[in-house]
Amino acid sequence: MPDASVDTAVGFTLVVMASNDHISFARVTTTSAAAKLGFDYDTVEDIRIAVSELCGTLIANAIAGSELTITCHGDQEGITVTGRAPIADGAPADGPDELSVQVLDAVADSHAFSSDGTEVQFTMFRGRRPSES
Repeated sequence: MPDASVDTAVGFTLVVMASNDHISFARVTTTSAAAKLGFDYDTVEDIRIAVSELCGTLIANAIAGSELTITCHGDQEGITVTGRAPIADGAPADGPDELSVQVLDAVADSHAFSSDGTEVQFTMFRGRRPSES
């Protein structure tokens, strides 16, 4: 019998200043959503780590004082987190460094970082493992 206290879907959009001081808001909100979906403790921690790494990369590229927008959608399949922040027009965007990529590979099922010349974006997905169903 499914746990009645576990939500079947969650979603939110969070907008904060693109500053390292505000990564904690993205982490706590995203991990709360993952917990509501019934992910186990280790998976919630993996999601927290992924969000920290990806937000840090966006903030390193963002225009000082701009907004960082985080969107999260989760259901029984998994959780997807996206983020975006503006950069100076035409500025080159630096993706995650080698260590961050290794960390992300370990904690997320998929992740991507991109730039269209006006903003940087990331997306990450963490699906359910058979033991978490």
